[in-house]
Amino acid sequence: MKTFTDEELKDMLRKHYQWLNNEAGGVRADLSGSDLRGSNLSGSDLRGSNLSGSDLRDSNLRDSDLRGSNLSIKYLKSLTQVVPEEGQYIAWKKINNNCICKLRIPTKSPRMTSVSSRKSRCKFATVLNIWDSEGNEIKEGFTDCRGPKTVYKVGRRVTADKWDNNILNESSHGIHHFITRSEAEKW
Repeated sequence: MKTFTDEELKDMLRKHYQWLNNEAGGVRADLSGSDLRGSNLSGSDLRGSNLSGSDLRDSNLRDSDLRGSNLSIKYLKSLTQVVPEEGQYIAWKKINNNCICKLRIPTKSPRMTSVSSRKSRCKFATVLNIWDSEGNEIKEGFTDCRGPKTVYKVGRRVTADKWDNNILNESSHGIHHFITRSEAEKW
């Protein structure tokens, strides 16, 4: 496997940025077959880069743009999957006015985790509890930060308006959630 020093990697990303902008000296990033374990690639514009066969374990890809990159999605998913691939699980979501919603994601609900963060999404879920910002249980809340207003009612199923299972799209269609309550509260 190819290896890079931090400086070599920064230089390659700089040249890739120049390539994306059709600037002189720009070269498409070819990181194929590279050992990138533990690399900090956060915020990198890696559109169109070649990452096939690279080892990205423990790499920070948060807020990186990987559109059009050549990579193995199955391999990447195995590195970033936070939610269980099968079975039901409990998840947490922040909704309007800093309310926290506890969800049960059923076995049959499609689910995925983005490659760039621990934020996950599913197609449908059951609302178990909702707490307001003071910690009091409430019966319903909503979210309207993106797309249509979605109502969350305790005991009811909530379903996404559409479903996008592309792990490269962090902010796309689905019921966004986290595995831990603390992650949802910080969001």
